[in-house]
Amino acid sequence: MRYKHPVIALVSTSLVFGVAGCSGSTVSQSKAPQSGTKDNAKQQEKVELRISWWGGEPRAKMYNQIIDNFEKKYPHIKVSREFADFGPYWDKLSTQMAGGNAPDIVHMHQTKLADYAKRNQLLALDDLVKSKEIDLTDFSPAVVDSGKVNGKQYAVSLGYSVDTVYYNADLFKRSGVTPPAENWTWDDFIKKAIELKKAVNRDDFWAIEDGSGSESFLGYILRYKDKDLYTESGKLGYTREDMIEYFKNWDVLRKAGAIPPAAKQAEAGGKEHDQSMFIKGNTGMRGVPANQLKIYQALTKDRIEIARVPLIPGGKTNDTLGGAWMSISVKSKHPKEAALFIHYFVNDQEAGKVFKTEHGPVGSQKMNEFVKPLLNQEEVKVIEFVGKISNQVKLAVTPPLGVAEVSREFKVASEEVAFGKKSIEQAVNDFFAKVDKILK
Repeated sequence: MRYKHPVIALVSTSLVFGVAGCSGSTVSQSKAPQSGTKDNAKQQEKVELRISWWGGEPRAKMYNQIIDNFEKKYPHIKVSREFADFGPYWDKLSTQMAGGNAPDIVHMHQTKLADYAKRNQLLALDDLVKSKEIDLTDFSPAVVDSGKVNGKQYAVSLGYSVDTVYYNADLFKRSGVTPPAENWTWDDFIKKAIELKKAVNRDDFWAIEDGSGSESFLGYILRYKDKDLYTESGKLGYTREDMIEYFKNWDVLRKAGAIPPAAKQAEAGGKEHDQSMFIKGNTGMRGVPANQLKIYQALTKDRIEIARVPLIPGGKTNDTLGGAWMSISVKSKHPKEAALFIHYFVNDQEAGKVFKTEHGPVGSQKMNEFVKPLLNQEEVKVIEFVGKISNQVKLAVTPPLGVAEVSREFKVASEEVAFGKKSIEQAVNDFFAKVDKILK
């Protein structure tokens, strides 16, 4: 079964709305489901929900505002909040899920959803959607389906984006380095990174963080070759040779000093937004989902531009749409109230004014029209960028049960190479031996 990305529907509706004229269209406030209405909130039992998400302080400010507004509207519900950078978020959630104490409302990613759903750690939302306690009436069928695994609804889309490479355009200009071309290749990327490192010529500067531990980058290369990270039968979709080649490309950058040494990457890499090496001036490029441009641009006076993930000469241009989804833990003691929060988040104008297109165009077409006049220059730029390459998107294969373990082992293998503990060939062979047991 393939993981259904809402490509066709988004191309024809959501992704192009930012290019159109910003007419002042409005929609009526979404009617909340009867379960948990504010009219009888005072008579209802006090409920405390927990929610967790990934992101830095700028995103946390938005979530806090939305949650504060929700609590005012439904005073019988209090929402405690947890957030972390992307990597630590998943580490903590994995532990929480295993211990049976996950937050009521959790955020999902397209690479993680199937794994959590197949482990029976997420609540099936079909009845809640059918009763319109989570009203997805205004969502296109494809967007709704993006939250399904094996035909069951486990998540609700918060928005769509694509992976990109941000670059500091002013830094490139000051350094005399030509910015990335529109359809640059991986060879171009390697050459550009080394050129930028030499041009800036600072001990505390590198072209980009070490991305060798990112399966997402490898996934792009594979899809350009008409492969994928996984097969339909739930096995790895790439060979030892594919992984060796991938690690060798990053090793070229490592030996040229274009990416941080392993110790520096472990200390400062992977941090969000204002704490990132990119914003601190230690790198000139960063792999980031397109939708985060407004956050990064607000943190620097230098102009940030977007480049697509590098291509392969003669390969297919198979980008994938990503984003974020909300799910409810199967262990939640308050699924009705958790559903009410998700309904509010994706349908209420009050929430839409704050969240806008934080994760890209949202599922509700009415909400897209409502927030259109509220978008700033960076948000419009993202919509145009995503829309331009959206017709080149490929459906990704549903990750099998065990994908989280595979991802962890992939990162371990990359770190063993970076720290010089193993040769590339040894690290790859050991990785495949472990994966054979995980995906048996």
